[in-house]
Amino acid sequence: MPDNDQIRTYLTHMIHAGRIGNSLLFAGPQGSGKLQMAQELAQMVICQKDPAGLHLAKLEKGIHPDLHVYRPEGKIGMHSIDSLRQLSAEVYLPSNEADWKVFIVHEAERMLPYSSNALLKTFEEPAPRSLIILLSSYPERLLPTIISRCRRIYFKPQPGVQSSPMPPALEKLLAKGRFYTLQEMKAAVADLSQAIEERKKEFELQAKEQQTKGEYLTSVQKEHMQKEMDGIVTLKYHQEVDQLFHAIFSWFRDMHLLMVNGDKNLLINNLLLNELEQAVQRGEIQSLDQVEKALKQAKLSIERFTPLDHCLETLFFKLKIA
Repeated sequence: MPDNDQIRTYLTHMIHAGRIGNSLLFAGPQGSGKLQMAQELAQMVICQKDPAGLHLAKLEKGIHPDLHVYRPEGKIGMHSIDSLRQLSAEVYLPSNEADWKVFIVHEAERMLPYSSNALLKTFEEPAPRSLIILLSSYPERLLPTIISRCRRIYFKPQPGVQSSPMPPALEKLLAKGRFYTLQEMKAAVADLSQAIEERKKEFELQAKEQQTKGEYLTSVQKEHMQKEMDGIVTLKYHQEVDQLFHAIFSWFRDMHLLMVNGDKNLLINNLLLNELEQAVQRGEIQSLDQVEKALKQAKLSIERFTPLDHCLETLFFKLKIA
């Protein structure tokens, strides 16, 4: 996986060669620099013919009419179908001032399948001199039809940046490792499961609030909104679980890095260095292939509606945490 300087060089050559393309997917964990790179690329594309620096001045002030930025909306924190339809319509309109238009979509994984379908035609029949950049920390959650139509660029974690804090119950469990008693492990699983279930209830309440705003919709529109809200709750629940699984994998990945005397600046859980070193000294660490396999099996069980606490207990036994 190239570093960010190599990615920057590649994108610069792409522009100079006139092979910009129309759709890019910047994938990588939080703090990997993908947003900054998207902003740099937007600047390079829009300012190709800007000797007086007029485009640059407006971009720096955040007021350039040919740079369009889309973020998840509302309490639910998802991309609405209306905003994605707006993007699809805007992309075919002439640019306002520059030769190119650039569209940056933050957290692209927060597009529901029903909503992201609105973008498919845009990717299949791209407008000339328009560039869409999707940003995602979880590209596997995007529709395969969307991914297949993008040039994909992957960013690796930056040294010293912890992508997301580890839940305290999980941190304590992993730090103690196989010396945990069954009772202590069950208590940690209960804490982790309860936190995620409470978040799910919050999502359900937020979805109901959104539905009450649709009292003047037609019955067909209400049905679509109901499906959209149900989909949002399910998706956000799975996102919470995925974040937990990513944290577990990052722990084992960091232990393997320390086992081979790798660069400690590359640690994901850099704030837990002491705990990681103690865990490595205890030995008998599962291979990353075994960890990945166990996590995939746990995820499949959850998709089949197995209770989360049962999945976590089984997972921790497989990883020899208990």
